Amino acid sequence: MNIEEIIWPCLLPTHLKTALLDISVIVTDFSGIKINIDYLQLDGVFYIHSGNLLVGYSAEETNTSLGTIFGQSTWLGSSSLFSTNNFIFLAEELTPITMLYFPKAKIESIAEQEPSLYKMLFEIMKQNAPRYLLSSLSFIHGKHIKLAYTLYNYLKLATNETMFVPTALTISQQQLSTITGISRPRVNEVLKSFEKEGIIYIQRGKVIVEDQKNYEKIPTHKHFIERLSSQTHGK
Repeated sequence: MNIEEIIWPCLLPTHLKTALLDISVIVTDFSGIKINIDYLQLDGVFYIHSGNLLVGYSAEETNTSLGTIFGQSTWLGSSSLFSTNNFIFLAEELTPITMLYFPKAKIESIAEQEPSLYKMLFEIMKQNAPRYLLSSLSFIHGKHIKLAYTLYNYLKLATNETMFVPTALTISQQQLSTITGISRPRVNEVLKSFEKEGIIYIQRGKVIVEDQKNYEKIPTHKHFIERLSSQTHGK
């Protein structure tokens, strides 16, 4: 992989990009890796070159999780370099992942010589903050809206914002439960109600959106999604 293949989060000098690429490790087996308190020793920054990744998080003292889905060209992990919060993270591969991993110790070593690296880390946090905020804000709404929001955003990632259908979204009901904080039986209940309306079709480990018009039968959900996204991004 070379520096031209990477979508950098901000303008950086070529020599800094080269230095970062030199310390990177290609990761292709990321399924089921739990990033917990012990794993913090291996913290660093990740860049998703291809594929889709579920990232769920919860606090130690709770049994409830929330999460979101990140896709191609996303940078992750910069906030964990400076965090002392006892959050438990779970990362699961939804579609085949290729990532670059930049180890924390090496990132810090480069930053000592190149303070502009902190600008990059800040930009990564700034770009990801709305995603985590939207995930948290959706928690106050009902299970139908939370699932509609999750599927809507995954559809955007899977189709590169074109919303082209038919599209098979590779995700299990347990993974949807992790993202939304809704119990698996309630996830199944809502998905079946969407299926009954002709909005989606359910297969094992997949949710299939076949018809754009049917998908748009949920205008209340779509209105919520667009309004919430607009407010979060300040548009």
